[in-house]
Amino acid sequence: MFRLDGDIGRKAYLDNTGYTKKDRKKAAYRHASVSKMIADQGIDVICCTVSMFDEVRQWNRENFTKYIEIYLDVPMEVLIQRDQKGLYSKVQNGKMQDVVGMDLKLELPKTPDICLVNDGKLPAEEMFEIMWKEIQAVKDKKHYAE
Repeated sequence: MFRLDGDIGRKAYLDNTGYTKKDRKKAAYRHASVSKMIADQGIDVICCTVSMFDEVRQWNRENFTKYIEIYLDVPMEVLIQRDQKGLYSKVQNGKMQDVVGMDLKLELPKTPDICLVNDGKLPAEEMFEIMWKEIQAVKDKKHYAE
């Protein structure tokens, strides 16, 4: 299994592309292309990104043979409270823009295979266990062999 982290990928192969909608769409397609290249070698890929474009998710559905879309629904108040990178406070103070969910619109997934609410009430390990069981259930339902 290979985990592709959006922030690491941005630094590794996107030359720190900006955060405008256009830049984000370019990054989303690049993440999808890299994920496909790895998946085509028979390796399961977990791509951890803010996937904010319907057209990219559609591309994924059409181009991956074993695609599972997972939507982690994190309430905005939880994101603001966590503010791990300080992005939300910067937007609130007028020091930054182009932050998804604040001043940049997110196209919410319309047909995710798995939808989980991550409101911070469960420890990360427990959320992972729930997600893993859901992934296995979807794989069984779609007849994706290991």
